Amino acid sequence: MARASVIASELPYLFDLGGRPRDLTTAQHRLADTMIDYWTRFARTADPNGPSSPPWPRHTVLSLAPDRIVPTRTTHTRHHCAFWNALG
Repeated sequence: MARASVIASELPYLFDLGGRPRDLTTAQHRLADTMIDYWTRFARTADPNGPSSPPWPRHTVLSLAPDRIVPTRTTHTRHHCAFWNALG
C-alpha cells in the first residue's frame, strides 16, 4: 500500500473530538502534550520554542519549481498580517 499524507491527522492529538475514541498510548500522550505546548506557545508568542521542548527551527519557504527547488526570499515580504497586527 502506498503511503500518503493525510490532512488533519494531527487533530486527535490536539483536541478531544467528541464521539471519537482517543485511545492513545503513553508515547502518543507525550507527543500530544508536546504538540499542544508548541501550538499554544506559537499562538501566544509567535515562537513555538520553550525551555523544556526540543528546539523547533525556523522554516524556510521553498519554491518547488520542476527544474529546481530553492529557498524563496520574497514570500515573507508579500505576506502581510494587518488584521492580526491590529489586534495587538
